[in-house]
Amino acid sequence: MADDLTRKADRCPFCGSALITGRGIRDGYSVSCRCGASIVAYNGKTPAWEVALEKWNKRFGGELEAERTARENAERCLRDKDAAMDKLFNLLSENRIDYSHLLN
Repeated sequence: MADDLTRKADRCPFCGSALITGRGIRDGYSVSCRCGASIVAYNGKTPAWEVALEKWNKRFGGELEAERTARENAERCLRDKDAAMDKLFNLLSENRIDYSHLLN
């Protein structure tokens, strides 16, 4: 079970560590990181360690999704800015307007 947890657990959403551990607790299971982040699940129809691992990975996945969305938005803004600058310099050149002072 511990090896299974190590292979399946995503990195810690707070510190990024891959050293995620799990341990049985009274009536359940805890998945945690050395930084102190943890998730607890209690025994039910599904084994507690599976539920705890699923919760851990869902929380991390949400962090990844937000990070990926922010990066994609930033990249799109940079592409839009570069396209606008190219258009501006083309217009300036076509109209023979000196823009050399803008490049310093």
